Amino acid sequence: MLLGLLAMLSLAACAVGVMTEGNLIPLVLVVPAVCLFLVAMGISKYRGWARGVILLIAGALAAFCPIAIAIDAVVLGKQLYLGLPTVYLVTYAAANVIYIFLAVLGIWWLVYFNRRSTKALFGKSPL
Repeated sequence: MLLGLLAMLSLAACAVGVMTEGNLIPLVLVVPAVCLFLVAMGISKYRGWARGVILLIAGALAAFCPIAIAIDAVVLGKQLYLGLPTVYLVTYAAANVIYIFLAVLGIWWLVYFNRRSTKALFGKSPL
């Protein structure tokens, strides 16, 4: 369900980008959105390939979000030292909250989709 929501957000961002910017560059977001929809459908039908894809997505989230948080912390520290406006502080804090949520989500997916009972659900279905 969450993958479907992420796909819908990606499509909405694409539509807003095309309408407001007038160019077709945001159409690049259509490909990940369609892929997320396909994975969400595969998970709802307990397809083995979908479990593999979600494990890849979860591993990427669990690995790269802490790196993004560390980079934001370094950049934020430099901005605090320079005395830049507090808008930057709020922006980086909001980004870090999103990164923390995505990292926790990735870890939860890694644990959930590697449980023995979950593997059994996905292992019996054909491609």
